[in-house]
Order: sequence, then C-alpha cells, then structure tokens
Amino acid sequence: MNKKKILIGFSIVLIILCISGGVGYQIIRKKQLKIEDINNHYEEYVIINKDTKIYQKENNEYIEFGKVKESMTFMLEELEKKEEPEEYFKLKNETYYLYYQDVIPQDDITIEKKKDYYLESPEKIKTKEKTSFYKNDEIVLEFNQSMEFSYFQEKEDAYQIEYLGKILDLKKDHVVKMKTENKKEQAEYIPVLKIETIKEDCTTNLCIKTETLKNDLKILQENYDLWKNGSIFLKKGAIYLNTENDSESISKLLAEYQLETITNEEKSLTITNTSSRREDNFIQTYTINEETQEEHIKKIIAGEPVIYPKKEEPKYNTNSLKTLPSQDKKASQIAVLNYHFFYDPNGEECSSSICLDSNKFREHLTFFKENNYKTLTMEEYRAWIYGEIELPARSVLITIDDGAKGTGRHNGNKLIPLLEEFQMHATLFLISGWWAKENYESKYLDIESHTFDMHTEGLCSTETRGAKMLCSSKEEVMADLKKSIETIGSNTAFCFPFYAFNHSAIESVKESGFKLAFIGGSTKSTRDQDKYKIPRYPIQSDITINQLINMIA
Repeated sequence: MNKKKILIGFSIVLIILCISGGVGYQIIRKKQLKIEDINNHYEEYVIINKDTKIYQKENNEYIEFGKVKESMTFMLEELEKKEEPEEYFKLKNETYYLYYQDVIPQDDITIEKKKDYYLESPEKIKTKEKTSFYKNDEIVLEFNQSMEFSYFQEKEDAYQIEYLGKILDLKKDHVVKMKTENKKEQAEYIPVLKIETIKEDCTTNLCIKTETLKNDLKILQENYDLWKNGSIFLKKGAIYLNTENDSESISKLLAEYQLETITNEEKSLTITNTSSRREDNFIQTYTINEETQEEHIKKIIAGEPVIYPKKEEPKYNTNSLKTLPSQDKKASQIAVLNYHFFYDPNGEECSSSICLDSNKFREHLTFFKENNYKTLTMEEYRAWIYGEIELPARSVLITIDDGAKGTGRHNGNKLIPLLEEFQMHATLFLISGWWAKENYESKYLDIESHTFDMHTEGLCSTETRGAKMLCSSKEEVMADLKKSIETIGSNTAFCFPFYAFNHSAIESVKESGFKLAFIGGSTKSTRDQDKYKIPRYPIQSDITINQLINMIA
C-alpha cells in the first residue's frame, strides 16, 4: 500500500515538473522571439511605416510627445546591447524615441542640409503652443510643445530650418520672432572675381563671352538679392570684380543685375590665389572664364576652392624655340628650375627680380602638363643622378628657395594650391629656423635644407657672395646643419644660400650626410657632374614662356 502511495506521489510531481517546464520554455522562447523582433526592426537608418507617435522618456516611461507622418526617415542611436533591449529606439543626437514596430530598417537615407554658403539667422523664432513642421505644405512632424529655432531662409509664408537631418518649414502664422540684441553676422570673406577679357566670341579660355558672364552674374544675383532683402544670411555680402579689360562692359552688366562691388580704394584687400580659403586678411580670388560652370559659381559663393579640370592657354610663339625631346627618349640631362617668391599683381606688390607673378607660374605648370613633362620628387631626381633609375627626357625638377612670400599657407599661399591643382611635384629648400615646416606640408612639396639660420649675406669680407655659412667655423656650420636636418626630417638634398659655397662648406654638407647640393647656373644637370654643385636655372620675374621652354627642351 505504501509503495502504491509513493508511486502516485512521484507521478504527480513529475507531471507538475513537466507542465512548469513547458510553460517556462514558452516564456523563454517568447522572450527570445521578441528580442529577435526588436533587433530585426533596428538599423542605423529607418523609415516610418505608418502615421504614428513620437515619444520622450520621463522617469523611465515613454510619454507621447508628438506625431510623425508615414514615410519620414530618421537616423537612430546605436542599439545598446542588453539582455532585454528597449522597445523604443532613440533618434540620433536627440531626446526623441520611436516604437520599434513603427519603423522599417533602411540601407541608407537622404540627409538634407542647408547650402554651405547659407548662415543661420542671428534671430530666433519661437513656435506657438504646438510645433508643426511642414514639407511641401504638408505637416510631417508635430510636437506637443513650443520650441525655439534659428532659421536660414525666410520664405513668403514660412521660415526654413535644418532639423533632424531634414529641411523643414515653420509657417509664419504659427511662430513669433524673439527680440534679440544680436546684429546680423558679418561676411566671412568676399569672393574676388577676376575677369581677363570679355568678348562676344572667345578663342581661348582666358577670355569670357558676354553671354557666359551674364549667366554667371545671374546666379550670383539670385543669391545676392536673397541676402540683400534678408531672406538668407550669406557668408559674404559683396563681390570684388577685378579686371584690366573692358571695364565698361562689366559696369553695364553689373548695372543690369544691380550687383554691388567694392574696390581696392574702398577697402584694403590682399588677394590670394584661386585655390585657398581666406587666411587672416587674405581674400579669395576666382578667375571667371569660359570653363566656369554653375557648380563653380556655387563654390565661389561659398568661398570654397574652385579647380578647373584643364585650362586652354594661348598658343606659344614657336620662333627661336628649341625642339622638345621625344616622349620615348630617356633623360641624359635634366633642367633644374629655381623659383623664389610668388605674388598676385592684382592687390599685391613685390619689387624683387626673383618675385614671380603666380599667373606665370600657372602658365609654366600648364605647359608642363600639356606637354607631358614629369615634375620630379627629390628622391626621383636623386635616384636618377646616381644612376639607379631611368627617367623620361621630358622631366624637370622644380625647386623653390627660402620659404618666404607666397610659398606657405602663412604668407600668401600661392605655391601649394597650384601644385595640388595640377598634381605636380616640387621641392622647397627651407630656412627651417625662420619658418615652421608645418606651413608648407603637402604631398606635392618635398622639404629639404637651406640651412637652419645661415641665410645671411654680407658677413664675410673674404667672400664675394659673403654668405654666413662661408665664414663661420666648421663646428658652427655642422651644428646648424644638424638643426636643419632635425627640424626638416631629411638630409637628402641641400641648397647653398645665395648659391655661395667653398671647399669647407661642401665638406660640411657631405659630412652631414646630404646626397646632393644645389647652386645657381644656366645649364642642365647631368649624371657625370659634381653632385654637390648641381646647377639650376634662376627664374626671374620677366621670364617669358619661350625662355622657359628653351631651358627645359
């Protein structure tokens, strides 16, 4: 009898365990399915699958905050890894949440932004009671409270804002402007439009057709008018037009489009080149020609670099020109060119004979590119002159001495943007104790030594060129070269200050580990010459394109 009772009791316990185990399994499985469901709805980008609610979190509860229209897209914060993930997804960088079943994952969405050249208004606007966001005159988002915004464009019936990765409208009859002591933000820079020649019919890209200029001015006018009447806040409010040709035609066009300009007499302007942002008191310059497209005008308005794919330069005078070497021929000699300073004659001055108009330098680079010349890195040149590699006969080594006017980002910035625009290489021999290497860094510009602080003339009574390097002790010279190598980070090549050298100076350069040293001259370099007296063609301000061609041919 007792055995029978024990058996019945055991059976009852077993049945209870089976039932509870089955229920437990169902609970666990249901939990797993929900976690999978939440994860399947999550992605960085989502789209709303129906008109639904948007929430805020208060005291660990999700409270309805507003409504959102079907098909609206959003970015989400990264989903936290939890044993039991939240059922609400948080919007990226916001305090709003969406219920997970109200969204569908997307691979990508379009993020809308205001145009780069628009500024936020210094004034604030505040919505009345609720905040209704419009898109194409339809409410797409609505919050249950008043909110403040800065707008970037005032339309006839609405203020346009950038919010939640979208361009949205706030209707004027639902907002009030808030009082502010702020003045409108001043222009950050003034685009300088440079026009070479205006003609009805142009044969080169240095000229611009009247009709083309009209179209360009129309784009500028549209944005300028919006700025002028306060509908938008541009990053600048005036245009400086610079031309030496046909100013009467330009005046007529400006009058037609009611564009305002400033002149050098009205403001003191220092003009930079076409590829750099404003630095300190430097002003952006843009050349307007037949290659200028609407996309370029928009960049001009934004003060951004404008790079044309290719420029058609005037045909060169072929009288008395040397013939360029065959493109298949290997180099037996290579021209080394020596530049110094660069300036823009439209607003800048440089009286030195070694100052070069930056437009001439552009002309030189254009010739190299159009005639398939290889502009060498210093390492390529070193390897060639030591017989380690072969180079095409159409090769040239561009060098720049010192690091002064127009060569760095801190002193005019003419050199680097042109090298980067044309994707051509050059070497700067830097006086590294005078200017920091960081001012000149570019993958198209090698930095080599021009001493640390020995670029001083007139100290040596026994030397006609009198560079400090020639009458200092060897210990002083070696110490200076060591500092130069440390600051520059290279001892591949050296350039003698003022082209001045003597036996002691050359020995110091060799002992410092330099592989090459450069001087002046008027001949091409060859493999069998003294590698510590490599000649270079000094480039003078009055150089013609024909003279350049004869140097490198």
